[in-house]
Amino acid sequence: LGFFYIQDAAAQIPVEVLNPKDVVLDCCAAPGGKTTQLATSAPVIAIDNDKDRFVALENNLERLGIDNCIAYCTDLRTVNKKFKYILLDAPCSGNYMLEEKWMQKNSLKRIEERSWIQKELLAHALSLLEKDGVLVYSTCSLEPEEDEDVIQFALDNFPVRLEKIETTGDPGLTAFQEKKYHPSMKNCRRLWPHKTNTIGFFIARLRK
Repeated sequence: LGFFYIQDAAAQIPVEVLNPKDVVLDCCAAPGGKTTQLATSAPVIAIDNDKDRFVALENNLERLGIDNCIAYCTDLRTVNKKFKYILLDAPCSGNYMLEEKWMQKNSLKRIEERSWIQKELLAHALSLLEKDGVLVYSTCSLEPEEDEDVIQFALDNFPVRLEKIETTGDPGLTAFQEKKYHPSMKNCRRLWPHKTNTIGFFIARLRK
């Protein structure tokens, strides 16, 4: 009937961390959980290039009676408007701690390929971010290649800084295997299912 959209507790946190006060760009919006959550506090421009998932986004916007969201089925990299608030809940490899047969469906190569896609999406999203604007990057993956590696790429190539997140979870990693990350990576949050009783999640808040 449209009274509720059920989300895992962890999936609700990125929108709370972004806390938009003006029009927000939702970069990978389908199926629409975070989009409809965003729309309770700000107008939303929602983007997704997956035609099948976009149908679910449309259905959820209609079912919930959302009237302050415009959705486009297009690639994020075609967008050229500036925004003060951006949410990039990036497509990822998923969560090995909860997803059945995750190890059989994934490989290091696939994770690294995802990481490059995430970096491309984040790079374009940051080019759309206004000065002093805020971008929240999140995944439901716990792989450093899809989390800290991607954020380190942003810190190395864009005039952005990480802001501290006041929410549940462990700090982001400042080192992994032979890699060293910026000390501010501890401002990110990693949600481990066995600690938070949620799905696994990674969240970072970047300010330009």
